[in-house]
Amino acid sequence: MITIIQLKNVRILSCDLLKLICHMVTVKQVMTSNPITLNESDTMENALTLFKKHNFHHLPVVNEANSLIGIISSSDLERTLPGSTLFKVVNLEEYNSTVLQANLVTQIMKKEVVSVDEDMPIEDAYVLLKKNQFRCLPVISSNKLSGILTSMDILEYIFTHFNNKLN
Repeated sequence: MITIIQLKNVRILSCDLLKLICHMVTVKQVMTSNPITLNESDTMENALTLFKKHNFHHLPVVNEANSLIGIISSSDLERTLPGSTLFKVVNLEEYNSTVLQANLVTQIMKKEVVSVDEDMPIEDAYVLLKKNQFRCLPVISSNKLSGILTSMDILEYIFTHFNNKLN
């Protein structure tokens, strides 16, 4: 059943229509394509630079063949930079800089990553995000990283779709 209710120039779609749309829409239609990635040879300093430059919270790590080998979050990186240590550190910034330059992202990335196929219905991907409390899902096509899906991507798609269809 499709129901559209008009309240003072605001249209509301029924949950039935939303479920129908979410079942028909695939991850590929919603995801961020060709995401910025890290390589297995990148340092944690490279990761920090990308996090700051793009205001990201997650970065996929790929090998030379663009196959997903891990993911790193900004909080993973923050945990490696101590606010204090057991040892007296004269210059904490210098210490953190040394840690960032000396360590590769492969040392702190999560290696067991749940990913989705780009042809998966967005409804199934949303359930996976919610059930596991993930903030993002790497998207795979032909064993290669093709995109990344976040809950914000889903919200943006829904609002953009409804605004375009209803106006």
